[in-house]
Amino acid sequence: MATKKFGSIKEIEYFFEQRRIKNEQSNKNYYKAQSQKYLDKINPKTGILYSYEAKIERYKIANANKIEREKKKAIKAFQEQEKSGFVIAKNGRKVKKQVDVGNNNLTGKITKSKAKQEFQLYSKISRADENGLVREITTGQLVHWRETQGGHYISASVNITCFELNNVWPQFPGSNKIMSMGDQKAETEKVKYRAELIKRIGEEKVNNLEQLAMLSKKGTKVRFGSGFFAELYKKYKALNDEIFAQHPDWSRDKKKDLSWQRWSQQ
Repeated sequence: MATKKFGSIKEIEYFFEQRRIKNEQSNKNYYKAQSQKYLDKINPKTGILYSYEAKIERYKIANANKIEREKKKAIKAFQEQEKSGFVIAKNGRKVKKQVDVGNNNLTGKITKSKAKQEFQLYSKISRADENGLVREITTGQLVHWRETQGGHYISASVNITCFELNNVWPQFPGSNKIMSMGDQKAETEKVKYRAELIKRIGEEKVNNLEQLAMLSKKGTKVRFGSGFFAELYKKYKALNDEIFAQHPDWSRDKKKDLSWQRWSQQ
């Protein structure tokens, strides 16, 4: 089977459902044609030999199982592709030195920036305690999540690590801005970020992030498939909504956030 590119899991499910139906119809047509040789033994309702009908039913079961296995395999491959950011080419190899991270026909108004906003929000509130407090990444200071941004260790411009949760942590806006400057101060700030990051996730995982960034610098770019940002946006918006639902005194609206009001009045 030739490799087919998919933009979403829904596309995969639709593709394999259509294949299942097509296979069953082809099988049925085959036995219907064969049945014409034995007109006296044909079921008048179906136009197929009675003995063939049993074979068709067995084929339906076998075909459905086969299609289900192939669908699961395709979904797993798509999820791995989505996680890595790489696109699988027709020859089965990962596409390199390509980048296409802007809008596309399927994402509509869901841009990388909009998906990133929900993802960065999740990187903060998912790590907050019951009072909405988090540990800021460059200082380890305990602060309210509203006092921080979702700061990237590897720049958000590097697509392959942009949506890696280990790469994004609550960070003071000033610190985040310094790291984006690209000068000596930025390097100093990044050293502080790295030191605290190692404490939280371990040096091996930090090295993995840095290796991915190095690949990008060497020219290995990634291209997200159609619908990638839309699916990310939906995923993290749903996760964020669930977290807010679990904490009634939290809110997306700063004016309605009771946890923030309590913290800011201390």
